[in-house]
Amino acid sequence: TVNNVVAGDAYIIQGQSNAVANLRGVFSTANNADDPSNSPYRNYVRVYGNGSATSNYTHGWFIGRGNSYYDTDGQTGQWGMRMASNIAGSKKIPIALFNGASPGQRVSYFYRNDANPTDPSTNYGRLLNRIKEAGFQNNIRGVIWHQGESDIVGSLSTLQLTTDQYKAAF
Repeated sequence: TVNNVVAGDAYIIQGQSNAVANLRGVFSTANNADDPSNSPYRNYVRVYGNGSATSNYTHGWFIGRGNSYYDTDGQTGQWGMRMASNIAGSKKIPIALFNGASPGQRVSYFYRNDANPTDPSTNYGRLLNRIKEAGFQNNIRGVIWHQGESDIVGSLSTLQLTTDQYKAAF
C-alpha cells in the first residue's frame, strides 16, 4: 500500500510571462483554464506553494489554479493547467506542477548561483527550495521553458541577444 501520494509525475514550467500564463483580457468560459470543459482533470493537478519572487508562499499543496498570477498559491498558468489536466487524464495519474516563471525577466534572471544553488535570493534557488521541500528533487519528469521578449530590443530591454548568444546564455 502507499499512503499520501500527491502525484505520479512532476513537471517544471519556467521562463517569463508566457510561462506565467495567467488569465488576461475578458474572462469567458473559453479562456477559463479552471473550467471543467477546458481542464476536466484539474482535481488531479497539484501545486506546492507558488512562484513568489520573495519566497513568501504557503508551505502546502493546492489544487492547481490556471488563471492566477505567479504569486498565488496553486498557480499553474493557463496552458500549464490544460497540459497537466490532459496528462492526468491520458495517463490516469495525478500530476505535480512547479511553475517558477516570472514576467518580464531576462534569461540571466533564472541563473543558478553555483556557489549556493538553494540561494533564496535567486529565482532558481526559490524554485529548487520549493521542489525539495515538496520531496520532488529527484522526481521531475520534464522541464518546459518559455522565454524571449526580454532578450530582444524593445520596451523590456535595451540589449538584443543573437540566437547564438541566447543559446550560450541559456
